[in-house]
Amino acid sequence: MLAAGRLLWARASVFAGWFTLDAAEGVCSGEDLLPETILGLVAGLLDKSVLIQEEHLGQAQYRLLETLAHYGRARLRDTGQEAELVRRHRDWHLQLAEQMAAQWYGPDQLSWSRRLRRGYRNLRAAMEYCLSTPGEEHAGLRLTAALLPPYWYGSGQMTEGRAWLERALAANREPTLARAMSLRNLATICAQQQDLAAAQAALREGLTLARRLEDPLLIARLVAVEAELALCRGDFAATAAHARAALAYPEYAGGPERVASFTILTVAQAMLGNYDEVVSAFEQTQRCSTEFGEHFNLSWALIGRAAAEYGAGENTSAITYTHEAMRIAQAFDNRIALSTALVILLCSTAADGDAARAAVLLGARRRICRMFGISDFVNGAESALVEAATAQISKELGETRFETAVGRGFAFDLDEAVDYALGVGEKPARAAEASTAPAEPNPLTAREQQVAELVAQGMSNKQIAAKLVISPRTVEGHVDHVLTKLGFTSRAHIAAWATRHGQS
Repeated sequence: MLAAGRLLWARASVFAGWFTLDAAEGVCSGEDLLPETILGLVAGLLDKSVLIQEEHLGQAQYRLLETLAHYGRARLRDTGQEAELVRRHRDWHLQLAEQMAAQWYGPDQLSWSRRLRRGYRNLRAAMEYCLSTPGEEHAGLRLTAALLPPYWYGSGQMTEGRAWLERALAANREPTLARAMSLRNLATICAQQQDLAAAQAALREGLTLARRLEDPLLIARLVAVEAELALCRGDFAATAAHARAALAYPEYAGGPERVASFTILTVAQAMLGNYDEVVSAFEQTQRCSTEFGEHFNLSWALIGRAAAEYGAGENTSAITYTHEAMRIAQAFDNRIALSTALVILLCSTAADGDAARAAVLLGARRRICRMFGISDFVNGAESALVEAATAQISKELGETRFETAVGRGFAFDLDEAVDYALGVGEKPARAAEASTAPAEPNPLTAREQQVAELVAQGMSNKQIAAKLVISPRTVEGHVDHVLTKLGFTSRAHIAAWATRHGQS
């Protein structure tokens, strides 16, 4: 192998996982390794199986096998270039994140979302470098400021995102734009996690700093987050008021970010039952989407419009808007939006007379919330909707059919749940199929199955423990596992499920 190839091998070891050709050119090139030579050197490393390649959405990505990455890193260290290359890696990914933030409300939004999700391990490595290297703390704040909350939604790492934000904010307390933006991002994530006290504290500090910096656009951005926080509290009148307050700033109202406030206004007015105001705010969101190519917020506006249609008794329209919202949310891998959309969809489906299908959707939503650590309810209004629909569906189907359908939905993975919700691959007679569908695969282990059968016989944990010669605490653990796997909330549900399957 040529010396240049070995040099690229060593330098590419700074990447954490997959990287693209432009990343290799940006990080690994220099006077001794010209950018125009990188493509040929990559091809040579592929031929020698030093690199492996994968195609993702039409773009080639590369990765060193772990043992070869360790070897390359050792050779890089020997050359004395490791510190320089690690910093280059950070610089490249910081620039990438800031470019994404600047272009987020535009036609490349979905591409940016997917690109940053694929590069998550490299972004994590860049943040770790910033927050563990003296003198690099401000760069860490710039990075957490640039990684907007939709990135954390898409990566499914809100808890980790919050940890990075809190760590970066603690490491550098200088009153900068990056700090204010990081506080904004932290407030949004805490609100979505229903930690409203932490969200309010971050928002308060961010607003104080924005006013100190005398930055009207920054102030408006933070006022917009006040609307998000009010929405999570279930105070919809305050939500609408804060959204309008943000839109009162010309610097904000004249730019593409205003779509976020129109979206929140759509949802708030839907919850308040103001149908005409919902339509007006929704149309503003649509205009922004058309003008700028923004779709992430459009999915939420569609959910708001669907909620308004449901409230007006227009169930068919509600289902149509919800389906459109779910298609967008699925593309962005926005699991929170998918969960919320499923609430409106199952309620509309039940109101439209298809209780069996609504029960399957209820089970699917329970599973999505459980899989991804999403709060079952963003606010009290959502809770009330689900509780009312659940009572209606259960009454119409009866306990046995209800639990069968819920169990079927709970067995879906994320893609299966979305496909079912959208009717992908289904015949027109969906209601009949939902009620006559075969039982879902049994997710229980042999021991859990045995415990379920004994629960169906009316045995207590103590009696089951004596029969199986195990401790009552172990039985309790098995019962908890059965409840979790089947998406149930009581021993009576387990008994009905076991009896239905002919196992008692």
